[in-house]
Amino acid sequence: MRRAVMAGLAVLTLACMPARGAPDDPSQAQAQAKKTPKEQFDAVLDEYQKAQQAFSQAYSKAKNDEERSQIIDKSYPKPNAYADRFLAIADAAPDDPAAVSALIWCVQLGGGANNEKVMRRLAEKHAADPKLASAISGIANSYSPAAETLLRAVVEKNRDRTARGIATLALAQFLKSRVDLIRMLKENGDRVRAAEQFLTTQGFDKDGLARLKSTDPANLVKEVESLFEKVEKEFADINDGRGTLGKLAANELNEIRNLGIGKPSPDITGEDIDGKPFKLSDYKGKVVVVDFWGDW
Repeated sequence: MRRAVMAGLAVLTLACMPARGAPDDPSQAQAQAKKTPKEQFDAVLDEYQKAQQAFSQAYSKAKNDEERSQIIDKSYPKPNAYADRFLAIADAAPDDPAAVSALIWCVQLGGGANNEKVMRRLAEKHAADPKLASAISGIANSYSPAAETLLRAVVEKNRDRTARGIATLALAQFLKSRVDLIRMLKENGDRVRAAEQFLTTQGFDKDGLARLKSTDPANLVKEVESLFEKVEKEFADINDGRGTLGKLAANELNEIRNLGIGKPSPDITGEDIDGKPFKLSDYKGKVVVVDFWGDW
């Protein structure tokens, strides 16, 4: 949906803050270099998790917005800085099993400035690794062309059923968002230019943008539906932490087929302010404003 697309383009995350988290003491760097790749990975991961815990504890004790803002500036463990450290481990020992774990954590932390590089390396060298199941669901929200490359590689090459199922769902969700993006790019105006500028920061070059804009969204919708149907048929029982893949896919298909722009509105039943029952279909042919609200 367009609002979701533009919201994604406009979001400024904490990961964009100045980098912190890299060791400044040369002796620490030397000691780190003497460790095995796995020991290096475990040390950085432990440091990150402890920093996250310390930040959460401090943040929960803050009494007002000013204190919370100061704690974020001072104590929030910057994802980009840690992603760079994980990538350094993978670069130094690309064939070590720890490299896969390090690259996966790069993806989970957003990849930093090397996000494109990280996902392409995973696609080229490690798409068959079952450990990718823990990282790929979040890639559905990426705008990077490398995200599609990685998801398709996992679907094609990974023999682990859980990883393949999660990747199939994530690819369908990724392409579903791509449909909304393509439709928006076919418009004109400042919003489109801003979107194009954003996409260049995500890894799109001039040719890539041209191919994206020339894509027929109707054909892409067919592929999206096919992928969601495959999830329902082959991976319905797998749970990714948000629910079963079958239920998630069914909800997505219902939105595509019944809730999209131009689709007939589902009938709504309820009571008016006088307690009289009514149905939305009673007002067919009339202009109706539907206001959903709740009081929690």
